[in-house]
Amino acid sequence: MSDRVIKVVVLDFDGTLVPKDRPGLDLDDTTVDLLSELRKRNIFLFVATGRHPSFIEKRIKRFDFDAIVGYSGNVILHGDEVNFYKFKKADIKRFYDFFKNYPDVESKLYSPQAIATCQSVEAKNRELERLDSGKIIDLNGVTDFLLDAYLDGKSYFEYCRYTVRFKDFSKREAVSLEFSKHFADFHLVKTGDKQVEILYKNYSKASRLKELARRLGIDTDAIVTVGDDENDYEMLKEFESFYVGDSANERLRKAATFSVSSCKDALNTILESRK
Repeated sequence: MSDRVIKVVVLDFDGTLVPKDRPGLDLDDTTVDLLSELRKRNIFLFVATGRHPSFIEKRIKRFDFDAIVGYSGNVILHGDEVNFYKFKKADIKRFYDFFKNYPDVESKLYSPQAIATCQSVEAKNRELERLDSGKIIDLNGVTDFLLDAYLDGKSYFEYCRYTVRFKDFSKREAVSLEFSKHFADFHLVKTGDKQVEILYKNYSKASRLKELARRLGIDTDAIVTVGDDENDYEMLKEFESFYVGDSANERLRKAATFSVSSCKDALNTILESRK
């Protein structure tokens, strides 16, 4: 690693800090020890995730992060302050009308409080079942209304996340291309299994990290990031970074400064470089 001063380490969540296939798992002893050692060296520790910040706070009990960039950049939690991008109702209507042309995709909206508004009764019932299951999920509740009711003016929320889930994810590329022709001010990014979300054109994990760094008076050259998936691409490219994973994702590997097999390897490398 370079000899420059590191003041912030930013970690993706699913697949980086925690395994993707182990729901509900907290941080293990080694990861907690590594993070604690970094904090002793006055390094800020952020999470940048596709999930809502409340999910991280509910699931991770063994370590408190200094800030969380959630919804792939649409929400920032720092201290008690929540900063989020608010979708205009007219844009939501345009998105909804666009995706209605694709019967095998389903739209869903989330409020800044992580409340979900589903496109269909079936989707709403699935969310209710998840709530009843007792599993930790990134929702605080499910609304009593559906997306079309909101668009008809029968209910009101502010929304900071619009996701689209594909039954057949192979259609994602064609849909994304068509989306870009109609919505120059927005872009789609993969944020989960068979799922993409809509971000404002200048929004990404990277852009919001820069914004947060400016607020804290931290030079962006002092930020190191660790990630493993498509919504990490911009931050892997913009900062000194580690790509975590064994998959042959050449685009992410080329964007990152280093490739490692685990988040622990990245944290160890950072610590060793600071001795």
